[in-house]
Amino acid sequence: MSATILTISFVSGDPAEPGTEVTKTVELHATGEPPNPELLLDYLVSEARKELSVNANWKKLPNFSDLVPTGVRQSFRLEDFFSGRYFDKMNTSWLWLEIGRTLLRTKALLAEAKSYHDLEEDHKGPVTQDRALYSIHRRKLRAFDLAVYGLCKVEDLLLRLLFEALGASIPAGVDMSSPGWERSLTWENFKRSLKERRGELPDQEYRELRRILAVFRSYSYGRHLVGYRDRLTHRPTPSVDYSELSAPIEDRVGVRISDPEHRKFGTQRTVRNPIPSKPDYTFDELYKWAVGTLSHHVKLLRRLKDMPRFT
Repeated sequence: MSATILTISFVSGDPAEPGTEVTKTVELHATGEPPNPELLLDYLVSEARKELSVNANWKKLPNFSDLVPTGVRQSFRLEDFFSGRYFDKMNTSWLWLEIGRTLLRTKALLAEAKSYHDLEEDHKGPVTQDRALYSIHRRKLRAFDLAVYGLCKVEDLLLRLLFEALGASIPAGVDMSSPGWERSLTWENFKRSLKERRGELPDQEYRELRRILAVFRSYSYGRHLVGYRDRLTHRPTPSVDYSELSAPIEDRVGVRISDPEHRKFGTQRTVRNPIPSKPDYTFDELYKWAVGTLSHHVKLLRRLKDMPRFT
């Protein structure tokens, strides 16, 4: 049975001066067919280099430690259980914790994706022939795509937080005993129900909540990112950085051809080069949109948390 002997050494201090060295050797055995040694080595080295740079990329992203609770602790009176205040406050607190965790996961994934992207610069491609480059690119998009889903999930968690903080009364008529009832917590339903019940909230609180809801999803970078998410989820996977990785679907409609009297007599179709001249997206633009959306979310969540009812 073949084995992989992996030795890693960490040396601290000036290489020219005696320092502290930590070395560990591990013997690994493949459970199936042994891996290609060169590909495995490239993979391990790229992972190590990614880990050595990810912390620097993390620090460049927005800091939102104030939005991440360390736990959920509340004190209540007996009547709070009968009035529903217990459920309002506890569920709101748990949702803040879940939002904080989601933001942290998203930030970590964005930092990873950026580190992988930086590693791609050492490879000249083409990506369809350089297996090490393709492996890094695949891991980059795996991290980034999960970060995109995390940013979109924050929007859904925000609606659930508002629903709980407002006593499960807005949107109105939600049957929580029905399977899948959370699907009724949409932005349209919430805005409409909030407007109908304006008199039930203090004016200042109502106006601030309306302002937050009005701009939360109107951010241009966020809309671009949702467009990418929708294509990724429901359509052929869009190409990023490399047009060779596209899945160009042929146009069935073509161009209608008519005579001067506008009587249709044919359809013109073009057989195109199967490989587009440019990718659907570049990582640099996607990353800019994601970081901008993260900053936008954090800013508005801070405004929401400044309102006593929603803390």
